[in-house]
Amino acid sequence: MPKTRGEIKKNNLLSCAACPKFIEDNVYLKCIYCFKNFHNLCVGIASSDKSTGSTINTWECPDCKVARKRGGDNSNTPLRGATATYSPPTISDSAQNVTMRRREMSPQPSLTSTDIRNIIREELELVQNSLIDKFKHIVRDMVKEEIHSFESTIEATEKAIAFLNDEYDTIKKNLDMHLQNLSEIRK
Repeated sequence: MPKTRGEIKKNNLLSCAACPKFIEDNVYLKCIYCFKNFHNLCVGIASSDKSTGSTINTWECPDCKVARKRGGDNSNTPLRGATATYSPPTISDSAQNVTMRRREMSPQPSLTSTDIRNIIREELELVQNSLIDKFKHIVRDMVKEEIHSFESTIEATEKAIAFLNDEYDTIKKNLDMHLQNLSEIRK
């Protein structure tokens, strides 16, 4: 006897007959007719619903419920006659037969005020570090410009001092020579 999709186990986990996910907790429903297992949310029942406790022993899945409403036995269904012609279905005909599956709500992580504060703090630290790096580069460039300016001023001052030293030496030589001439004239 083949196992139904709801009875397939993987690592001792039952699979849900409505979605491809495994049932990881003990909160699920089992149909009393087909014995398939379903997540509560897949069949539209909130896991906190108080009525599920009393209806677990009598719960039937949507497929079995529909089959029971139809009567289950459709041997009296009339067949199309042999003379009927086949016409391909149109888009509007096929659109009427499309059943939309409810999308499972993906749980959104809830953020606490502490989480939000931590996120903001991290972002502010990143911005602060970026601004500090930019400030360092700006200050470094300004200091380099000032140092270059001081270096050129010092270089010009050194040249002026060297010129004045040369002039002093020249004047001193001339003075010594004149003093020697005077002393020779006095003798």
